[in-house]
Amino acid sequence: MAATEDEELKDDPAFKDAAIFSLPEAGFGIQSRLEIATRTNPQFTPHPLVKKTVDYTTRFSVNRDPGALEAFRGYLREQTDLSQEEQCQITNLVPDSVEELKCLVPSIDDPERFEDDLLEEIPDVQFCLQVDAENSYNGVSMEDNVWRPKGPHLPSHIFTRVTVLLHLPMREDNSRRPQIVIVPSSTGFELLQQASPSRRKSPASKWTPPGSACSGLQGEVCRSLQTNFLLGGGGRAIDRQREDALLRMNAAAIKDLRRANAALAGELTRCKHEVAQDMKGLETEHAELKKHVAAERQHVGMLKEQLATLEEHKAAFKVKARSKLKDADRRLQQEHEARCRSNAEATSSCQKLEQAQQQLKEAQKRNSDLAAEKQKLQEKAIALEHKVHELRLENGGLCESVRQSDSGQASAADECQRLHQRIAEVEGQLRSAKEAVQDAKSKHPRLLTKIQELEASCRKRDGQLEATQAEMRGHQDQAADLSAAHEDLAHQVKRTQERVERMAWEAKAERERAAVLERQVNDLQQENRALTFQKEEAVGLQDITDARLRDIQEALRASQIAAAAAAEEVMMLQGKHAHSLAQLNANSKELSDYKLQNQELAESLHSATDQLAALQAVQGGDRRHLETRLAHVSHELEQSSAELSRCRQGSEAAEQGRSGAQQLLTGVREELRATRQMLEGEQAQCTRLRRELGAARQAAVQEADARQRTAADLAAATESEEALRHQSKRDANALRQNILNLDANNCEAGGIHDMNGRDAWHMQPQMSPKRPHRHAAALPNYEAWVDSVLRKSQPGFHGSIDSAYALNSRGF
Repeated sequence: MAATEDEELKDDPAFKDAAIFSLPEAGFGIQSRLEIATRTNPQFTPHPLVKKTVDYTTRFSVNRDPGALEAFRGYLREQTDLSQEEQCQITNLVPDSVEELKCLVPSIDDPERFEDDLLEEIPDVQFCLQVDAENSYNGVSMEDNVWRPKGPHLPSHIFTRVTVLLHLPMREDNSRRPQIVIVPSSTGFELLQQASPSRRKSPASKWTPPGSACSGLQGEVCRSLQTNFLLGGGGRAIDRQREDALLRMNAAAIKDLRRANAALAGELTRCKHEVAQDMKGLETEHAELKKHVAAERQHVGMLKEQLATLEEHKAAFKVKARSKLKDADRRLQQEHEARCRSNAEATSSCQKLEQAQQQLKEAQKRNSDLAAEKQKLQEKAIALEHKVHELRLENGGLCESVRQSDSGQASAADECQRLHQRIAEVEGQLRSAKEAVQDAKSKHPRLLTKIQELEASCRKRDGQLEATQAEMRGHQDQAADLSAAHEDLAHQVKRTQERVERMAWEAKAERERAAVLERQVNDLQQENRALTFQKEEAVGLQDITDARLRDIQEALRASQIAAAAAAEEVMMLQGKHAHSLAQLNANSKELSDYKLQNQELAESLHSATDQLAALQAVQGGDRRHLETRLAHVSHELEQSSAELSRCRQGSEAAEQGRSGAQQLLTGVREELRATRQMLEGEQAQCTRLRRELGAARQAAVQEADARQRTAADLAAATESEEALRHQSKRDANALRQNILNLDANNCEAGGIHDMNGRDAWHMQPQMSPKRPHRHAAALPNYEAWVDSVLRKSQPGFHGSIDSAYALNSRGF
């Protein structure tokens, strides 16, 4: 039945390229999809086959922690080269030792694939990950009681030491709740004997079946290595009588299980020895094939050496051709630089000529400006002479008026002097009259009237005197005014004289400047006459220049024709070379490198021809540039003659470069001819190599036939091994059924029930008890596969195979 289902699985296209999962992974995926379907559709009823699959994966899964399972699968993928089937087998079976691992998974018992240290590390890593996943029991941390190393690598064995007992909260009756302590070490048996003397009676007491002594742990089970022991547990204390009864009940089942496992291990060991003998024969054949392959490799190495020598010759030829091309490029570059220098000199000469013409125009303009200014200065000088004459006449009139004012002032001064003398005389008479009046007053009163008359006359005289004084002051003021006017006239005369002198000096400076301008005008006229003479001579030499330029053009045209012929020859050589390369490529793929190198050489020759054409174009542009420039620099005779000499030198250098290029092309043509001969020799050698390769191919075909026969023998041996493996699977299934029956009987005898309504834990399908496990959450990596299973689980789908075996056959 199992073989039939296995064949149906292999033929089913749905499982042909499907991923391989272990039992816990399949259970996680199906359970998560069921939960999603139930949440989305409350009326969803899964197929009974799906329920059976979930029960099967839940019942026979060892590791139910998703984190530990993912970490262990990641370790197997990264640290080993196990296949997916082997990884799932190890995950499902959970071996405890290396011997058990080799017996359960015979394909890994290969020293060339795995070392013993790595195989010993796999069970320890799996156990460590499970212990790390279950780091607490009933909400109580076990980190204080478990010792783990801090290094990067896991040890071969993990020792757990119990340092202190956990102080758990007290119950309502003031009694401590029992606790579980795992002791995976040799000292655990001694601790167990001290804690429970009844265990000394039977060696089978080293392991307590799940559910027998853990009725009060709410579904939690304490399991470890064969040296792990249960010190205490349960919601209520287990007395010695009940413990002994449970041990006696399970001793027979444990003995049968060990006996069956021993028989299975012996059968697997026998199969292993037979396969090892077959492998020895295959190894001898493999050694012979290695020797043959080494001889073939030696022959291929000799062929490669010959090809290397040919490549060295080709590289040397390529280096020579490149050196010659570089020489041609250097010559062309030198010629181009000389042409650029000649262009630069012509440009500078044209600039100088333009500057001279500009200076001539400026001098002519300056001459016209000086002439106009000279005329203006002459007009100003005439006007100044008229002004000087008028000022002289005015100065004469002023001098006459000054002389008249001087004579009037002298007469006024004499009159004033006379008035002063008369005033003095009148004042003396007045004083004498006053004295006489006083004497008279004193002598006789009758004289008062006379005195009064005299006083009246004196007062009259005083009025006359004051009028005279006022007149004198008016004369003085008039004299002061005349003196001030005289001084003003003197100053004006002085300023007029100074102005006349300054105008005379300016007229003299203008005369000198006009003389200088006349000399400059004369010099410019002489230069103009010299330039006119040079123009006439340049017009005479322009014909000679044009004739020489026509000669240069004819020489350049001839060089272009020669270069075009050379380019055509090069293109013809390139075509022939490409044709020869195409033939060599069609004959053998081993000469592809030579074809590429020859193509590179052709490209370099093509680039050389392009450079030559570019140089010719540059020469044509230079020629046109020189023609346009010579039209502008025709006024400079010496520079034009120098330019002609430089052009002659450039044409000679171009002829030399053309001759050098022709020589280079002839040399390249000879080298290509030698290359063609060498390639013909290489073609003959390739023909010989093809014959040798054909003989080697026939030998390889014969060797492949022998390998196919060996593979057929190996397939037969593998089929026999598969048959033995299926037989061992059927035996293991029978043993599992017996173990399940014993487990059910034990559960009924012990009266063990699930206190929280969760699923009970069952015995695992291994040869020895395994570590504890816990319920795990859903893994999202298997959604696609689970969707297909759920679609098939809908009403109307009737599968011909058992879904439980379908889940386990590729991973178990």
